[in-house]
Amino acid sequence: MTMVGLERVVFLLLRLVLATKRPSASRRGVPSRRTPESAIESFAIQFLVALQGWGYHGLNALIPLTYKSIDTILAQLQAGTAPALVPFVPLMDPDQSAKRTLLMTPALHDWCYQKDRSRGAQYKQNLRAFLGRFVKGGAIDNEDFMKTWRDDVWEFRVQFESRSKQKPHVDNTRIFGAFAACDTFIAFHPHRMRSHFGDKNDPKWDRQVDDVIAKWAGLLGTFPRVSSRPFSNCVSFGYYDCHK
Repeated sequence: MTMVGLERVVFLLLRLVLATKRPSASRRGVPSRRTPESAIESFAIQFLVALQGWGYHGLNALIPLTYKSIDTILAQLQAGTAPALVPFVPLMDPDQSAKRTLLMTPALHDWCYQKDRSRGAQYKQNLRAFLGRFVKGGAIDNEDFMKTWRDDVWEFRVQFESRSKQKPHVDNTRIFGAFAACDTFIAFHPHRMRSHFGDKNDPKWDRQVDDVIAKWAGLLGTFPRVSSRPFSNCVSFGYYDCHK
C-alpha cells in the first residue's frame, strides 16, 4: 500500500470514529473506561503524527493542532476581537492572584455577569464567588465541588441555599466542561439548573455530555481532554480526591 493509500485508510478511520463514537451508557461518577473506539482514535492520531515524522506532510489540514502545545492553542482561541474563549477573572484582594485558569465561551461568561431577576442579585454574586474559588486556588474536591462524567467531562456543582423567608429555595446550577491541562478548565454554554435533569439515569445527562464533546471538538479538534482519574491529573494542589 502506498503512503497516500495509508493516509486515506487512517483518515477515513478517524473520521468514522469521530462521527459515530457513542460510548455505552454509564452512570454518573463511574470512572470512564477506555473503549475500543477511543483506542482506535488514539492509534489513528498517533499514526498520522508518525507519517509527518517520516517526512509526509499531506495531512497538515487535518492535524495542525496535534503539534501545537495546549498553551499555544488556548492563546489563539483567546486572541482577536471575537475570541472563542475568554478567561473568568474573579474579584481578588490585593494579596490574591489566579492560581488556576478557567476559560469560558463568551456566551457563558456574559451570563455569569448578567442580572437574573428571577433569583436576585445575590445569586450571580454567589455563583461568581463559587467559580472564583477554583481560580484563586481554593480547596476543591471531585464529589461536591465538581463531579466527573463519562469521557472526562465535568460539571461544576454550584449549590446555594437561599436564606430568604419569602422565597426559600436552593439554587443548584450546573456548568459543564473539561480540563484542557492540569489546572486549566474550559467551560461551555449553556449552564443548566439541576431541576432540568431527573435522576442519574436521565438521558438528558448524556445529551449534555455529548454537547460538551461536540463543542470541544469544534474548538480543539482531536486534542484530548485530561483524564479525570486520578483527580491529580486535573489539579495540582488544594484538592481532595474522593475516589482515590
